[in-house]
Amino acid sequence: MNKIAGNKLRVLIVEDSEDDTIIVLRELRNYGYELEYERVDSREAMEEALVDKKWDIVISDYAMPNFDGIRALKLMQARGNDMPFILVSGTIGEDVAVNAMKAGANDYILKDNLSRLSSAVKRELEEFKNRQELKRMEEAIQTLVKSTVIKTGEDAFHKIVSSVKEWLDTDLVCLGQTIDNNNAIALSMIFDGETKDDYTHQIKDTLFETVIKEGFCHHPKGSTSLLPDCFKQYTNIDAEGFFGMSIPDEHGEIIGLLWAVSRKKLVLPPRTIDIMEIITAKAGSEIKRMWAEDQLILHNEELETVVEERTTRIIELERQRMQSEKLAATGQMAATVAHEINNPLSAIKGGFVLIKDSFPKDSKYYDYLGMIDKEVDRIARIVKQMFNLSRPYQGKICDFNAISVIRDVITMIASEQCVFETINIDNDIAKVTMSEDHFRQVLYNIIKNGIEASPENSRIEIKAKINNDRLSVIVSDLGEGMSDEVRQKIFDPFFTTKSKYSEGGLGLGLSTTKVIIESMGGSIDCVSEEGKGTTFTIDLPINIVTQ
Repeated sequence: MNKIAGNKLRVLIVEDSEDDTIIVLRELRNYGYELEYERVDSREAMEEALVDKKWDIVISDYAMPNFDGIRALKLMQARGNDMPFILVSGTIGEDVAVNAMKAGANDYILKDNLSRLSSAVKRELEEFKNRQELKRMEEAIQTLVKSTVIKTGEDAFHKIVSSVKEWLDTDLVCLGQTIDNNNAIALSMIFDGETKDDYTHQIKDTLFETVIKEGFCHHPKGSTSLLPDCFKQYTNIDAEGFFGMSIPDEHGEIIGLLWAVSRKKLVLPPRTIDIMEIITAKAGSEIKRMWAEDQLILHNEELETVVEERTTRIIELERQRMQSEKLAATGQMAATVAHEINNPLSAIKGGFVLIKDSFPKDSKYYDYLGMIDKEVDRIARIVKQMFNLSRPYQGKICDFNAISVIRDVITMIASEQCVFETINIDNDIAKVTMSEDHFRQVLYNIIKNGIEASPENSRIEIKAKINNDRLSVIVSDLGEGMSDEVRQKIFDPFFTTKSKYSEGGLGLGLSTTKVIIESMGGSIDCVSEEGKGTTFTIDLPINIVTQ
């Protein structure tokens, strides 16, 4: 007999005979068990014993006057207890023994052959321990799988690594997404109780490469030298055991990997690969879902940008349409009025010349002649502006040097306030083909407008540049600037902020300028801020072949 010394055994004996109980106890003690026991011989006593104490095994007589082994077995089972149950009987038939085993008894021993009892107890205790361990493992697996499957997004990644770390009893677990053939980034990593994301680790020439190529990799020990150098840098773990499993998508392409590192030898529990396949399938679906969400967010942002740009463009086109219609209607009206004024004005001008030549210079009213002449000319200029608003006057297309014309206009205005600068323009590049008359009128209107808006002795900056067959002239002043409300109206006909009626005070200067620029295939833009001045940008094609 192989004795086992120092093994404590808590045994519940269901027996009505004190002598038989002593024999059973002696047999167990002879085997080496240190016993804690209780003898019961009724249903009530057994129920109380099962409630009050925890037992390792039940040894029961088969037949008793007031109780029997089968009822004792059923009572134990009814309480949800599946500890080993061994029947001991003086005489038992084969059919009875078979029925007892079918009912759940683990073994039966004849009283005249108790030498087999101790080995049967040892065997059943070991099998019970294995059953309990398997049950515990199954419960742990169920908990692991359920806890990871019900989570989504980052919660799923964090739950997976924490559950696997607890299940495998490792020091570190990482769930990574492959970035390229050589690197993966951690979606969630936990080690020594600390969680870390966005940790990039190397794949090539490491255990991770083996995981991706073979699907899984297990090194119970000696894995330190096979891990990437950056692993030690970020974790300071002296790795011994390693386990890793790749994460494929539905097409078999590897999109990530799940791996664990232990400071001690890593022995995997039963069914590890099966369970990890379930977990990595969940991880793969979450990675794909994360990608889809990222793409959806990106798509929504792009869509919002497109919608915003198109909405802005539609609003701008509608504003331009309304302004064009307003300009067309205003221009038609202006042309009609100008035509009606121009005929009598020509007669007045002609008649006034005759009167002026015949009026004596020594008359006290002679000085009024010059005033009348000037005002008639001013009316003529206003009429001309009204004509240009509806149909810009035709200018002859010719080749000229844009920089020279800009300097001429500045000189003609005769203002020392103007500071002119060219940007990457030489004399050859400065040659343009367009209406010089148009160009001069546009420059004159914009520069003069800037001078009038600026404080005395303040500076007017003028810049010119040519880029991609376009000429840009930028005129900036340091005046009071404009509010957004005023800025949106400055190109409207007859809109003016000037307080007194003067040349250009009719509010046609900028609207006429805009019409001329657009007739040349160009554009004009205005940026202004109250208290900081205004900048006009004129953009024109440098080669205009036809009007």
